[in-house]
Amino acid sequence: MILAALLDECLDPRYGIDLLNVSFDGQSAPDRISARAGVEELRRIAPFRRWKLVEIDAELSNLTLELKHVMSLIKPANTYMDLNIGIALWLAARGNGWVNKGSSSRNDDNQQSFMYNSKARIVLVGSGADEQCAGYGRHRTKYRCGRYCNQMDYVFLHFQFGMCGGSCIVLF
Repeated sequence: MILAALLDECLDPRYGIDLLNVSFDGQSAPDRISARAGVEELRRIAPFRRWKLVEIDAELSNLTLELKHVMSLIKPANTYMDLNIGIALWLAARGNGWVNKGSSSRNDDNQQSFMYNSKARIVLVGSGADEQCAGYGRHRTKYRCGRYCNQMDYVFLHFQFGMCGGSCIVLF
C-alpha cells in the first residue's frame, strides 16, 4: 500500500488505480485481509481516486500448464518459493480477478462482486515493501498508540541486530 499511496501523489486523479492481490489461501489469507484494510485506508486518504482491489484467487494444483511456462521465465527457478513468487507475479500481470461493487469484502453475503480484467499496461510491484520499510503491523500499532519515539528506537535495534534478514531499507 506504500507504493499505491506514493502513486496517488504522482498520478492525475482522473486515472483509477487497480490494486492486484494474489492469494493461494482464499479469502481468509492474511495478505488478502491486509489488502482489504489497505484499500479502505487509501479510499479515506484519497477519496477522489477510483481504487479497485482486484482479488485474484489461485491454487497451484489448478495451474499445471502454467507452472512449466512460468518456471521457464523466472530466474532463479530452484525452489518452491521461486515458483510461488513467479506464479503470483505472472497471475497479477494477467490482471484477471474479482472486484466488489461496493467497498466491503467479498465475504459479506450482501456484497456482490464481478469478474474484472484490469486494462492497466503498467504494473508496479510492491512485494516486500513492508519488509523494506520496516512496516510490519507491530510498528503501525506502536505508532498509533503514540509511542513514535520508542518506535524509532525499536526500528534502530531491528537493524542493528540484523533482524531484518538483510533486505531492509529505512527512509528517515
